[in-house]
Amino acid sequence: MRRFFVRMRLAKEHVEWVFEQTWDFIMVRFRQEATLSIQRTFRGYVDRQSAQEDLKQLEEIKRELAINRNVTFIQKWIRGYLVRSRLDRLKRAANYIEGFVRMRWLRKYFLLMRRAAVMIQRFVRSKISKSIAADDRMSVFLKKNHQFLQHLRKVEQAIMFQEGENS
Repeated sequence: MRRFFVRMRLAKEHVEWVFEQTWDFIMVRFRQEATLSIQRTFRGYVDRQSAQEDLKQLEEIKRELAINRNVTFIQKWIRGYLVRSRLDRLKRAANYIEGFVRMRWLRKYFLLMRRAAVMIQRFVRSKISKSIAADDRMSVFLKKNHQFLQHLRKVEQAIMFQEGENS
């Protein structure tokens, strides 16, 4: 809001400066034209006393056209400035809204991805722990079988040893 007022103050100062410059230009022009008008009027009076009234009317019209041209230029410039500043404000507002919407969408997407990652991690950890438990059960089973098989071999050897002695 503060930037808006600063911009408005700067715009106002700029417009006042343009008006002062234009007014100075108009006054210089007016003085120059007044000087020329007096000279023309004097020469016209000397040369053509009967056409004096027509000459004054033509000079007045000429001054009004010059002033109107400058006023039109200033109005055109100010209108353009106002439109550009309004478009700038609208563009900044649109960027803000787009950013907000994009942030909401990305947050929703991120939360979905995080939830999916947690579900995948839970599934993988479950499979790993089941696999480890199965491997543990298998190793216990194999150790027992290994011990049992070793015991059987010893018994077989003992039986075979006894049969070899008996024969």
